[in-house]
Amino acid sequence: MCHVAPRAVVTALKFYCHPNRRRKQGCISIIWQAAPFDCAPLNERRSAQGGQKSGMHPASNDWLQSGFCITVRVHRSTPTWAMHRHLLIFNPNSDRGRSGQKASDLRAMVERLGGADWRGTEYPDHAAEIAAQAAGYETVVALGGDGTVHEVVNGLMQIPASQRPRLGIVPIGSGNDFAFAVGVTLKNPQEAVRRALTGTARAVDVAEIVDNHVRREYFVNTCGLGFDGAINIRSREIPFLQGFLMYLTAVLQSIALNFEAPHLKVQYDGGEIDQNIMMLTVGNGPREGGGFITTPMSKVDDGLLDFIYIHQLTRLRLLQLLPKVMNGSHIHEPDITIKQTTHLIIESDRALPIHTDGELFAPYEANVRRVEINLYPQALQVVT
Repeated sequence: MCHVAPRAVVTALKFYCHPNRRRKQGCISIIWQAAPFDCAPLNERRSAQGGQKSGMHPASNDWLQSGFCITVRVHRSTPTWAMHRHLLIFNPNSDRGRSGQKASDLRAMVERLGGADWRGTEYPDHAAEIAAQAAGYETVVALGGDGTVHEVVNGLMQIPASQRPRLGIVPIGSGNDFAFAVGVTLKNPQEAVRRALTGTARAVDVAEIVDNHVRREYFVNTCGLGFDGAINIRSREIPFLQGFLMYLTAVLQSIALNFEAPHLKVQYDGGEIDQNIMMLTVGNGPREGGGFITTPMSKVDDGLLDFIYIHQLTRLRLLQLLPKVMNGSHIHEPDITIKQTTHLIIESDRALPIHTDGELFAPYEANVRRVEINLYPQALQVVT
């Protein structure tokens, strides 16, 4: 018998997901419980819930002598952490590491609104894995920038539509272009939290891209190919800036160093294109790069994708067009063509760099030369 105070119970919970098990078999949760209570035959005790067997940890002798017991419960199943209606997924590394503190500052607000379950991401695509297992929640809220939203969307789209939670957004990243597209407040995180947990939902369209290697990914804002993809790659090599200034610097670098126009064959609803094209951007939302209005007429719920393409131009002409892209007036220029479609097939004579929602989908070395893009109207409910 351990004669110590009965209330000092310390529990730490961590979820372990084997890389080959994450998507298909769920996670293994291990609960380490250091509890100063009766230590007698824990090996023979059964958990009150589910009948899992509890056993003495082999390294617990020192704890026993100091009056503590350690129990380990192993659960192999789909996640069982849901206690609230809402799940908040945050990326502590978003916005150059600032989002972790911002998310922490919002906890009191969340508690005042009834509370939520919190999950922090630890590696690339972790938000997608968490969201893919979120069936049963009413709302899954992405706290971060466009990258976090992109991953959460890709996870939610793995859930059958009848069970798919709504998407909430608290834009505390550096770009926040999709939040802009759906009308989420960008300058007041507290208000964004309130809306995410108590607001009404609207249906938005979701697009999917599939390449010649049969890799597929969903996007909700923009997809950029060619020059636009090269800009995205450049932006990742600029550690001292963020948001719009980072993207602008990457644009200028790309004009100087990535000046090429691959030959593209493009099939879209009602037409074909066969020519050299410097840049092709597909927009479900109107803005990318923290402030470049690339497809200004795009609406996230109209059942259509807008796409623009830029013909082969001189560097000087590209520099002249740059200020117009910032306010969306470039679509009236003769060098730029804009179309609408629900389906695209794009074939290139060389490897295309591609981004989806600002996340790098295909670097040059991926050797992607053919993609197909399809739109799924009103596939996702977004709280605004």
